[in-house]
Amino acid sequence: MTRRSLGRRLAVLALAAVAIGCPSLFGRPKKAATSALWLAGPSEIAAAPEMRRLEAVGVRELFLDAGELRAEGGSLRLVGKSALALPRRVPVTLVLRGSLPAGATASSSLVDEVRGFLLGAEGTGLFVVGLHLDLDVEGPLADLAGVAKSLRKALPDGRFLSVTIDRRRLGEEGMAQLARATDFWVAFLHGERQGGDEDPESWDLQITERDLRKLEDLGEPYLVGVVTLGNGSRIARDGRSTRLSPAVSLYSLLTHPALELVPGFSLQGIDRQVLELRARAAARVGGVEVGAGDRLRFVRTPTPVLEELQRLLGTLETPHRLGEVFFREPEAGDRLSLSPSSLAAALEPGPAEPQLAIEVDSLGADRGRFRFRLRLRSGNDEPTDVATLDHNFVSAHVPGGVVSDVELGQFLRAEVDRRDERSRVAAVRRPDVVRLFAPLVEGRAELVSGPITVQFSGRPMRVTVSGDFVLSDGRVLAVPPVDWDLTP
Repeated sequence: MTRRSLGRRLAVLALAAVAIGCPSLFGRPKKAATSALWLAGPSEIAAAPEMRRLEAVGVRELFLDAGELRAEGGSLRLVGKSALALPRRVPVTLVLRGSLPAGATASSSLVDEVRGFLLGAEGTGLFVVGLHLDLDVEGPLADLAGVAKSLRKALPDGRFLSVTIDRRRLGEEGMAQLARATDFWVAFLHGERQGGDEDPESWDLQITERDLRKLEDLGEPYLVGVVTLGNGSRIARDGRSTRLSPAVSLYSLLTHPALELVPGFSLQGIDRQVLELRARAAARVGGVEVGAGDRLRFVRTPTPVLEELQRLLGTLETPHRLGEVFFREPEAGDRLSLSPSSLAAALEPGPAEPQLAIEVDSLGADRGRFRFRLRLRSGNDEPTDVATLDHNFVSAHVPGGVVSDVELGQFLRAEVDRRDERSRVAAVRRPDVVRLFAPLVEGRAELVSGPITVQFSGRPMRVTVSGDFVLSDGRVLAVPPVDWDLTP
């Protein structure tokens, strides 16, 4: 074999090793480009249709909170190991959370324990591809590099070792050591994971772009961390803040008479969605207790912002970016966070929109009057934006009839009008159109009106329904007119 042919064979072998994510010829694994969904624990998502949708748009891996590293006497130990149960076919990176005090190290016993933990996870059938250290580093980054270097010994051949990098520490001394000890990094550049004081910079896409360029200049492989969790807080009159359950219904808050929207709340939502209410009086609403003067504040990432982030990432030269890791699948009952279905919709071509349908339930006719009920259904997880005046309504037109009575049911307010009537007085006296307003339509929600009574002298009895809703990016979603024949 000639020297030239040997060189060609070595080059081919190196390219093949890189392509399949196996250890390279130089002993270091090469992470293939893909995105991931971060889970809090064992989940059904990997077997659900949403996972297939996510895989189709490049989210083909799972990060799974699996245990905690805790410092005792200057040394770390593994505690709180989670039960692991996920389908075998999905690649999984196991996450170890915790704090890293200054000077803390990984002992040989920790290395042995982590090695056994990884082998045990694989023994349950998990397709483990790596270990991720998600640590709050109190000291220099060299401490994290030292722990990573020690724990690399626990990894079977071909598995990856990665760490979370605080975006505020990009460029600090110790990054080179960290690069030598790890295979790639995760840097959360959009959204907030933890509690505490709200930091608007965490959501600002201009700041995201700035930090992305800093990260790219370091020349190491990385995943961009994106927080898809929403959060709510109650802010007392004295300024103290407490976390609210993410299972709270925004609709119940927006429709409660003791609560009012804070003027200008929407202007605070730079690259995020902000909703803020103030309590006129003490009340208990859907499990939330407020005192007079308390404020309720909600911050979340709507799908249009996530779509804008994807456009930004697509326009930048980021050869070291492997993909994104989305933090994380919401827990059961969470109404503030992006569901896996909404995440998939944001990553798929075309804008994500609510799937809204309006139905009419006939309640019968008697002596020239007939009654019906309007039913608004949301067919997916996408909510509308909040609107207080001109949008978020269903409309019913009864040609040849006169609306004589309207019961709101689950809607907030109603207005009547007469089509093609210029006189407002005449329109109110003999209306043939009723509009029912909702401040918000949440995902998978159903809103039902009370009985609507119409005086009618002709045949057939027909109702034409339509709708008008505003979305969080300012677009208006029109539900096209549909005729319903209510003739007995």
